[in-house]
Amino acid sequence: MRESSGPLQRPSGNIPRYARQRTVYLALLGCAVIFVLAVAGLWYWVARDSSTGARFKDAYRFPEFMPVWTGYNGGEYWNVLWEKRGMMLPYLILRWENCENPAPEMAGLMLGLSYGNLDVDLGAPRTAVDVDGTTGWLTRLSARDFTRPVDREERRRMTEGWDYNRSVYRWLLTARAEDFGSGLKGEAIALQWNKGEIHHILIANTTEPMTQEILFRIANSLSPAPYPSYNEINPGPTGCEAQG
Repeated sequence: MRESSGPLQRPSGNIPRYARQRTVYLALLGCAVIFVLAVAGLWYWVARDSSTGARFKDAYRFPEFMPVWTGYNGGEYWNVLWEKRGMMLPYLILRWENCENPAPEMAGLMLGLSYGNLDVDLGAPRTAVDVDGTTGWLTRLSARDFTRPVDREERRRMTEGWDYNRSVYRWLLTARAEDFGSGLKGEAIALQWNKGEIHHILIANTTEPMTQEILFRIANSLSPAPYPSYNEINPGPTGCEAQG
């Protein structure tokens, strides 16, 4: 009988159980690592400011003067993911209530900031004015000016091209038409101006004690400030109730 010249070879299909378990474990571990890295990369891509978002935040300014009878009432801001998809440019809305005379229309004040230079027609005669060290426009709105049209087609024509960089004005249209937050319904005064790649609109009800002089004083007090966090933009209990 011929003897074997080497060690016996185990059939290739007969893999020990511990080896199979180790292979499965390593495969699962590899998939988990890949998944974690993919999620972390996606989160970094979403959360990281684009150059546009970074410039917007760097240019952020906040009023140093606010009347003592105003109560902060929250705000709204752009979603970074929208901008990543090219859907919207940065914007920020801050709003206050008139605590001295808030009823019945939730009279208030709004500061809207939009990235870029805009020229939006509010539908009423406007006057060129000096504001915030530049030239802007002062507009006095009646209760019927710059409100959302009832007809859907008319509203589409009015807001055509606003989706990407005029969300401040889209919000204001709704605020002028409905009772929510600082509704800004009725007669109002508005200042609009462009400065430092940012478009500003400061608008308030003419409900006493708000006056044109106070509106200018607020606008002219804007100074560099740290960009607010989400909790500062939407801080929970706010407005006149927080003051009381």
